[in-house]
Amino acid sequence: MAERNDGWPFNQLNIGGGAIIPREIDGKVCVLMGQRFTPNGYMEWAFPGGKVEDGETVFEGISREVLEEAGIKVKQFGKIVKIMFDQEGDYLGFGILAEADGEPSAPNPDEIGNWKFFPIDQLPEPLFKYARESLECLAAGSIQIRRTSLTTVS
Repeated sequence: MAERNDGWPFNQLNIGGGAIIPREIDGKVCVLMGQRFTPNGYMEWAFPGGKVEDGETVFEGISREVLEEAGIKVKQFGKIVKIMFDQEGDYLGFGILAEADGEPSAPNPDEIGNWKFFPIDQLPEPLFKYARESLECLAAGSIQIRRTSLTTVS
């Protein structure tokens, strides 16, 4: 959580996001989703991700969350497809395309699990709000962010 003392109207800003991890399976574009077991979005399907910790970049935080939640390592990030800022002004989130290696597992099954790659046209319901919004932006191409290069995660 970033502390602000520069006139920003909010004391604390939580930053986080989700990794949209596509994979081609049997000729279909699929995305990795897991089922949430926490109060915020209980039983909803979401991308791996979460809050960025103090001292982390957005990419480092999302990479760590993907590893903690789904047990896979992000190789690189691509296009940012969604930027979310909630009405209360205390959360800034990102939906970011990412490439990852390995098969998902559930290192924290009490928080999120049942990881699966779903065809983009056969997504599970209910979808977590931020996942749905990110997918809608991706499909519509509604967020145009010029990308000069991929950010490689070490």
